[in-house]
Amino acid sequence: MTPYIARRLLLMIPTLVVISVLSFMIIELPPGDYVTFATAKIVDYDTNLGPSPEDIVAMRQRWGLNQPLYVKYLKWLRNLLRGDLGVSMRFN
Repeated sequence: MTPYIARRLLLMIPTLVVISVLSFMIIELPPGDYVTFATAKIVDYDTNLGPSPEDIVAMRQRWGLNQPLYVKYLKWLRNLLRGDLGVSMRFN
């Protein structure tokens, strides 16, 4: 019985890794990012006022959206393991 439990526990590790990678990829796959979503609500199309391109670059840098995918995944995984699921875009 003990070898069976040990084998199942060892198989659980790669399964959780695959599930976490798939979850992260589903989050990252849609076009655009949070900055695109946030700035779309700010732009006034009548006056064409909104954040400047420099503001958009600064926002992406502040939130780490300009980092490589593997860095974003590792940060996301670290926060997930700490129980920090981030800020809700819907409820802020």
